[in-house]
Amino acid sequence: MNPFACGLPVPVVLRLLRGEHTRGDRAAYYRTEWWSAQKARALASGGQKCRRCQKAVGTLHVHHLKSGYKRMFNEDLEKDLEVLCRNCHRREHHK
Repeated sequence: MNPFACGLPVPVVLRLLRGEHTRGDRAAYYRTEWWSAQKARALASGGQKCRRCQKAVGTLHVHHLKSGYKRMFNEDLEKDLEVLCRNCHRREHHK
């Protein structure tokens, strides 16, 4: 996919591609069709369960590992993303 065709303003796309994005840039990215497709692939490859606690209850989240924030639009499902339940995702962000 061409990142510039996702509907985001060019400056936002450039910051995302360079890994110099803001929280607002990431929020915009998470609303794109590209992210929706990546999230669906991650959930399917993760077996529809949390990688940390192995539970498959409730809403599952797709978490960017540190490396994934540097590869927006080009995340590797195994290296950059992990499927987490709501509780494990919350714990990860409030360490």
